Amino acid sequence: MEQFITGDIWATVNKHLKKGQQRNACIAYVTSSSLNLTKRDILVCDASNYSIKYGNTSAKVLEHYYKKGVSIYSNGNLHSKFLFTNDFLVLGSANLSRSSAENLIESSVIT
Repeated sequence: MEQFITGDIWATVNKHLKKGQQRNACIAYVTSSSLNLTKRDILVCDASNYSIKYGNTSAKVLEHYYKKGVSIYSNGNLHSKFLFTNDFLVLGSANLSRSSAENLIESSVIT
């Protein structure tokens, strides 16, 4: 499977996710909970005080994922945007945000 995607990247990725499949996401800025992350999944993002204070990452969205059992890690220098499972890798430019989905021209490759 190889697919080039644009638009709402994470909504498209959700269609490829299988129930019970662990998701490992490394996405710099997170202001939307539109990616289906569940218990035992991992999310690495920039949850630094600066990013939270200036709205690059949402503490409320991180709390939402945390309550679902997602393990959350932070790196203040992070700029990555990828997700991998045992079946595929998504690599691209999209943050997990409404702005990336609706206002920007983002692209990713699923392989």
